[in-house]
Amino acid sequence: MESDQISVIIPVYNAEKYLEQCIQSILGQTYRNLELILIDDGSTDHSLAICTHYQQQDSRVRVFHQENLGVGKARNYGMDVASGNLIAFIDSDDYVMPNYFEELVNALYLTQSQIAVSDFRYYRDDGELLMHLPAHEVEQRTFSPREWFDYAYTSKDDFLQLVYTVLWGKLYKKEVLKEVYCKD
Repeated sequence: MESDQISVIIPVYNAEKYLEQCIQSILGQTYRNLELILIDDGSTDHSLAICTHYQQQDSRVRVFHQENLGVGKARNYGMDVASGNLIAFIDSDDYVMPNYFEELVNALYLTQSQIAVSDFRYYRDDGELLMHLPAHEVEQRTFSPREWFDYAYTSKDDFLQLVYTVLWGKLYKKEVLKEVYCKD
């Protein structure tokens, strides 16, 4: 499984306050076979300089710059340049635990799935925990990619809809994204 390469795609826009913690959490993973793709989306702060610094320090980091086109275009660009057979999206103001990718890869293969969903915690800036969703509470079902998107967007449960529809917090087999991910 360590032979599977994960392409971690992070759209970056004026994220200097959180960006270093985010990048360090990716580069410090117990799962080492990954590339970190940072797409600077026209930042006007020091975000691009931070990205470039990490690219110079670690060969797994690739930095791209585009004019401000929005998070969707940045993610699409990241998918276009990704070389891994597994894809993860992280927001630039997020960070992950050191075994995040190791556990997601294990879950992906243990369940023979195409998408693995992680647990997550949402904190305020002052450190107060606002929300926690343990991964074992996420419904375990088998969907075709189209069924998954249909289920996610028609769920009457706002909480489940949030879990299923956000791109972060998941590890995807690349072919699934190519099958269902519509570029704008």
